[in-house]
Amino acid sequence: MKAKTLASSVAVDVAKDKTIDPALLFQRFLVVSQTADLSLDEVMAHELSPYPPSLFEAKHLLRKPNKAQLMAAIKEQSSDDAVLKDVPEVEHNVLDGGSLLHRLKWSEGKTYCSIADDYASFTVKHYGKATIVFDGYIGGPNTKDITHQRRRKNRTSNKVNIAEGTKFVGKKEDFLSNVENKQSLINLISQRMMDRGCNVIQSEGDADVEIVKAAVAMSSNKRTSLIGEDTDLLVLLLHHASTSDGNKLYFYSDKGSPATVYDIKVMKKLLGNDVCSSLLFLHAFTGCDTTSAVFGIGKKLALHKVLKGDSVFNSCAKMFTTPKKNIAEIEDAGCKAMVALFGGKPGDNLSAMRYSSLCRKVGSAKSFFTPERLPPTSSATKYHALRSYLQVMLWMDNGEAMDTTEWGWELQNKSSSSDDGYFTCARKTSENNSLQLFSWL
Repeated sequence: MKAKTLASSVAVDVAKDKTIDPALLFQRFLVVSQTADLSLDEVMAHELSPYPPSLFEAKHLLRKPNKAQLMAAIKEQSSDDAVLKDVPEVEHNVLDGGSLLHRLKWSEGKTYCSIADDYASFTVKHYGKATIVFDGYIGGPNTKDITHQRRRKNRTSNKVNIAEGTKFVGKKEDFLSNVENKQSLINLISQRMMDRGCNVIQSEGDADVEIVKAAVAMSSNKRTSLIGEDTDLLVLLLHHASTSDGNKLYFYSDKGSPATVYDIKVMKKLLGNDVCSSLLFLHAFTGCDTTSAVFGIGKKLALHKVLKGDSVFNSCAKMFTTPKKNIAEIEDAGCKAMVALFGGKPGDNLSAMRYSSLCRKVGSAKSFFTPERLPPTSSATKYHALRSYLQVMLWMDNGEAMDTTEWGWELQNKSSSSDDGYFTCARKTSENNSLQLFSWL
């Protein structure tokens, strides 16, 4: 079954023949609130929108984070011995297979077997008998489905039966947009690589943790480089790597020039174990592939809070990196962390901050005010916190036993006879006052 496309219009259907812009809906709710038996500060406890605009771009579509911003902010904290300009010689390379898939151009009319051979030859030529770790794409729904759908950009492709002489036609991006095609090609490339003496690891789902674990394990015996582009990999390396005796462990992308090479063990000593552990929390809470960015809140701001020893934010980070916390604890810590990110003081609550922020911004605005500029409600923040905690636990390799549907996600279109369906973000139904406002439409 095809997953439902998430890149739908931001306009909200209020009737079969009528739609309304969420920003206009927000403005109308504010007007109506003044005519009902409600105060504005009470009204601001609700989103006044069909989805939380500070966390979502549209219904079910998380705000896209700028993950590279965190890598740049970490680099700013480095020293010359922690970030190198030249790629060092190593004894073994570990590659992100997902990144590798996009490195080579495909020629139309070439057989898929020949394309697979090209990947194997390229790998051995540039990286030796490396370890390559690939994502898995047909193991059933997972929380990264939203990101996969965004990256496909509404591309579609029929399933291709890859046989010995099957030739590639069309566009590479269209072919890879079909997960069955992608998995079949990965299987073929993997076999060709193993024939050349490479070590291939096939993950059941997202491979980031397995990529990092492979690199960390190899560095105990050999000088090792992990080659990839994703900020997630740098964050995970800084958490999982040991600073005790062992060989050098580097991380860099060789796509483009010049390369920036991170000496992971030197960087971890420079930042400290506590900061490296907190990176997991701040990266998830400010947006990654399974959590939303927070409008107007950058990753650099969150990192500075950690580095400057913000007591509230750091206590929340410790909560989010401790296994087996209950839902209420995470929801409470999430709201405190969101208050801290928006400059609130200990004891402030999001509803009051939304009200004061609205008054301040509307009073000084020179143009139409949009609701995504406000902090999210406590309800939206709680779900955001649950999704963030689940992701942190998965990164720490402690989340496999957690029930995804208890941590901010809902499984849609699931049939009893297969692994189809897809995950969407769970959300609380509107409360009575919000329903009274909706009735005005």
